Amino acid sequence: MAIENLVARFANLGDSDVLLDWQNHPKMGRYFKNSNKPTAEEHLNWIEKALTNDKVSLLIIEVKGVPTGVLRFYEKLDGTLNISILVAPENHNRGIGSAVLALARDIRPLATLVADVNPDDTVSRVIFEKAGYKSQNNLLVNYSPIRSPRLAICPDG
Repeated sequence: MAIENLVARFANLGDSDVLLDWQNHPKMGRYFKNSNKPTAEEHLNWIEKALTNDKVSLLIIEVKGVPTGVLRFYEKLDGTLNISILVAPENHNRGIGSAVLALARDIRPLATLVADVNPDDTVSRVIFEKAGYKSQNNLLVNYSPIRSPRLAICPDG
């Protein structure tokens, strides 16, 4: 589903408060890896580390200039990218999660994207599966639809 005026921008420290509000919202966190609600100080430490880690891309999703979610890529040792998304609770059930996954593929067209979605989070699992992610070893994996061209090595002369 296409969402009009959906864009991604790099997160900054000024996004910390809205991200903390979303994370601590009563509707959120049930399926998080760590369901403990962070303090403001813990959250600020986390965002500072994320913003300075060259293996992490933390993006804010906006619709018509209003922050509506988060897209995070984390480069793993095997070269794949762990992907996670969060949609602001007031924007659930509007197709934003699906649109974010389509945007993620546009942003990283050659990457193998891997999502570690809680097996009990059926809503998220359906969104990822509809976006082409396949279950593999308790993860959801989306291989690039673009194949790298093979290089032909020709001898000189």
